[in-house]
Amino acid sequence: MKSKLTLVLDRTTIDDAKSYARSHETSLSRMVEGYFRALMDSETSPAVRAPIVSSLLGIAHLPTEQASLSAKQLVADALAEKCK
Repeated sequence: MKSKLTLVLDRTTIDDAKSYARSHETSLSRMVEGYFRALMDSETSPAVRAPIVSSLLGIAHLPTEQASLSAKQLVADALAEKCK
């Protein structure tokens, strides 16, 4: 069952969102619903990421000897090195 929702946004955001929706042949309602669903899904599935996060994945590479270390161990090692 569909229900109405009122959102309060600045005019520029609304105009830009309408333009984006039109160019992608969808509606604002579908976009907002999709966004909310993605937010809820991301709580159970870390595979759903913001575009900026996805664009940053893979840009840094660890030396081979560090690739198998856990994130906690890498942070601990970096802090220990910094305190020397």
